[in-house]
Amino acid sequence: MAHYQVSAQTVTTIDKNVYMITHADAKDGYPISNTMVIIGKHSVMVVDPGYLPSVAAKDIGAIRKLTSKPVRYVVNSHYHNDHTNANTVYADSFPGLSIIALSQTKRLQEMNAEQFERAIEEMKETSAAYEKSKTATDKKNQSKTDSLKKVIDEDPWFDEQWNSYRYTAANLYFEKQMDIDLGGGMIVQLFDLGRGNTIGDIVTFIPSVKVVSSGDLVVRPIPYCYLGYPSEWVKTLKKLKELSPKYIMPGHGDLLTNFEYIDDLIEIISLVVYEVDQQISMDGHTSRFPKIQAGIKKVETRINWEPYRKKFAGDNKELRDFFDDSVIGGLIRAAFAELEAR
Repeated sequence: MAHYQVSAQTVTTIDKNVYMITHADAKDGYPISNTMVIIGKHSVMVVDPGYLPSVAAKDIGAIRKLTSKPVRYVVNSHYHNDHTNANTVYADSFPGLSIIALSQTKRLQEMNAEQFERAIEEMKETSAAYEKSKTATDKKNQSKTDSLKKVIDEDPWFDEQWNSYRYTAANLYFEKQMDIDLGGGMIVQLFDLGRGNTIGDIVTFIPSVKVVSSGDLVVRPIPYCYLGYPSEWVKTLKKLKELSPKYIMPGHGDLLTNFEYIDDLIEIISLVVYEVDQQISMDGHTSRFPKIQAGIKKVETRINWEPYRKKFAGDNKELRDFFDDSVIGGLIRAAFAELEAR
């Protein structure tokens, strides 16, 4: 499987005319999604354009080295901004671009746009306050200047053309399934296989080469479990397996070439769902937060986490801490939220 470096990005050939671009995290540690590039005879599809405009611009440069064909479609696997913020870069670079998402995420993308506008206003205020504070000479104001400079230095968006940037939501929505012909036999199927990580997770499947892009339904080495629908997530992952892909590009992390990791995901999510369901059966349904917190603690204590922590994180302390935060902390809460709402 060939690959070459593009700055902080790596472009990997998955199969003929199908590529995966991975990215280093932003400087504040915020993750940037994987990106898939699918080249047909007539046009190109990009799945998950990513988070930062400058990174997306480099991706477009890499795509132009691969082909002279235009990008006609961008797919947002789900609404999270580390997958969608860079929509605008592609829309500006390829006029007439179709940005595709699931119908149920339309309002969430609109909310992303509203939140982005507020964030830009806050950045303007921070920048103006910093410029004003630099003219002060007393120690109190110097401390404020240092504090504002720290915010600006650590936030990757201050390195971007943020003042003129805007959020671009999807302009083409679908339900259940959409098939797109990129030409030359390159058919791409977009599926809503069910809820999982979010309310709307697109699975992109290329049947001719048996390649899947999963979005954050699959993230490795540690799954993102802070929110979602755990009991449905298991069913959705099983449907993804039924597509029988040879390669699976996760939302973040390394390419998968078998189902071992997905089976591990199914196992741990199923375990947590079962234990939470048992706890609710013992305690009875409730909307009282203290009672839910007590149930969460009982489930957390009852499960032997170490074999799973070892399987997902090995001996890496940072990954082990992330496992505790995302899986032990997040997944149990998500399961209680889902199952209490039945």
